[in-house]
Amino acid sequence: MRDHTVGRQWQMRLERAEYEAELAERRYQEVDPAQRLVAATLERRWNAALLQLEELKQQAAEFQRQHARVATPEQKAKVLALAKDLPKLWHAPTTQAQGRKRMLRLLIKDITVEKSAPKQLSVHIRWQGNASTDLTLQIPPNIADRMRYPAEVVDRVRDMAQHLQDAEIAHQFNQQGHTSITGKPYTRSIIQWIRFRYGIPLLCSKSPKS
Repeated sequence: MRDHTVGRQWQMRLERAEYEAELAERRYQEVDPAQRLVAATLERRWNAALLQLEELKQQAAEFQRQHARVATPEQKAKVLALAKDLPKLWHAPTTQAQGRKRMLRLLIKDITVEKSAPKQLSVHIRWQGNASTDLTLQIPPNIADRMRYPAEVVDRVRDMAQHLQDAEIAHQFNQQGHTSITGKPYTRSIIQWIRFRYGIPLLCSKSPKS
């Protein structure tokens, strides 16, 4: 069916190109020979239309050679047998994401999604044949939640910020073998972000005299 649809599209393109070539020919034939400039322009357009038509014919023939598929009885039997084993078909290494989406569109009639809790979704799936499945899904945390530091880390930064600068706090954390939530060593900018995120005031720098 897909080959038939694409083939029909090629046929429509060819018919359009043939019409354009015939139209260009008629315009050239109807022009007054005395109008040499107009005649030369129309002749060039006619030649261009003929070249375009010939190119399209070659492309259509090449498409037919490469994409025409005729399923044999053995191939049809293999396809039907595979369709009865959806898990095998779904997990096959040759099945791409686009193929899985097509499978789902064929299997699922509709889906209803409701927010049942602040971080939770209730999903009702109605399959072809009217069987149904209910699922509960957790909403992935947003970037702010993923970047949330444990309370003990925040408390330590709050205590240390009373007598240390940001770079000094980062140095102590690294000396003690701690890493940030991204798994990287602490830096001055990370400590600054923690203070900003959790409202920890900056240590006031003392002058050399004091």
